[in-house]
Amino acid sequence: MKHACTAYFVFLLCLPVTAQTQQTTQSPVQHERSLHARVTLQNWDNGGELSRFVYLNATEIFPAAPVVRAGTVRDLPLHLRPEIGKFVIDQQAGKDITLREFATGQDMDGFIILHKGNIVYEEYPHMAASQQHLVFSVTKAFVGTALGILEAQGKIDMDKPIDEYLPELTGSGWVGTHVRDIADMASGMEGVEDSLAAYNDPKQKHYQFEASLGWQPLTSAMPESVRSYETYEFLNSFKRVRKAGEAQLYTSANTEVLSDLLERVTGKPLPQLLGEMFWSKMNAENDAYFLLNPRGFPIAHAGMGMTLRDLARFGLLFTSSGQSVSAPAVPASFIKNLSEKKRPELQTDKKPSWFSHSSYQWDGVSKFGQIFKGGFAGQLLFVDCKRDVVIAYFGTNANEDWHPIPLPLVRLVETYF
Repeated sequence: MKHACTAYFVFLLCLPVTAQTQQTTQSPVQHERSLHARVTLQNWDNGGELSRFVYLNATEIFPAAPVVRAGTVRDLPLHLRPEIGKFVIDQQAGKDITLREFATGQDMDGFIILHKGNIVYEEYPHMAASQQHLVFSVTKAFVGTALGILEAQGKIDMDKPIDEYLPELTGSGWVGTHVRDIADMASGMEGVEDSLAAYNDPKQKHYQFEASLGWQPLTSAMPESVRSYETYEFLNSFKRVRKAGEAQLYTSANTEVLSDLLERVTGKPLPQLLGEMFWSKMNAENDAYFLLNPRGFPIAHAGMGMTLRDLARFGLLFTSSGQSVSAPAVPASFIKNLSEKKRPELQTDKKPSWFSHSSYQWDGVSKFGQIFKGGFAGQLLFVDCKRDVVIAYFGTNANEDWHPIPLPLVRLVETYF
């Protein structure tokens, strides 16, 4: 996956060095400033140290709005179980790879496991627990959950066409597309992310979509709505390429349409809405943030950032230990819809035997009551709703072609919980 961001250009004055100054070491502050100065439109998500700096300092690179916390902080007691780190996740060259080796490796920034609200495993090899990290497409789970809550409240009918809520889409390719098809990545609209060209070809719809959000460089050939960062207006130009409800194909533009829907129905900007729905109710330790494009449109498909413990606290909202009996932030009716409203016929590729379906922007629901959402560069939220287990981690891609090791999380929770 390839993204880009606002460029920062610097000119370095090359000075002669003496034998005494050749080995000068930068201070941590100087090193961070040096990394910041190197960030460009082309390299910010290419991987390695520079990308890790961006993922941990995204609000220094992009415009952002706070997702505000409220109330007392929910304590996450430490009841560490070191034996979990010995769990074998893979084998390479005949050698067992343990969870601890993975969680403390070069690609991982932070890793946490909660059981019944207690921290039973935690590692921070490349960040502090207090730091916020960009979660990329895990953001979609927040958008989809907000959508499902509004459905449970009777404010959105998932079986209505989107143009009934967003009349400006009348005359566009979105007309007649049911909200449920958009939420389930089955809208049938262009912008599918099924090739590298979607991320590196300026003629591709997804590339232009991210350019409208300030994450790809602009070109003079792009539509005016892209060059003026009018993302919602640009979405009106999308064309239908297949029948809605026919196939589930990953298309991040769907999430941005849902963002427009959520803002229209509630009259609130998406960061404020998510703050009121989740961050003010889950007893978060810190505010989260939502990255925006230069005109203030939320980067709804990939723009949230937060601490790892707060991501885990969000996961707890789907478990018995994380729910408020009087006023649950995530109502049981939505969790039931997420688990039971299955459309397996939408799947276009082979899934593991434990996989059931995808819906409400979550990547998957297992046959055992587990839900999960992943994000670019090694981000993940996994919740076993029945066993009351939350697993979350942050990562940084090593390079442009990096692919993470798929963790056998279903087997892990069956082994220890």
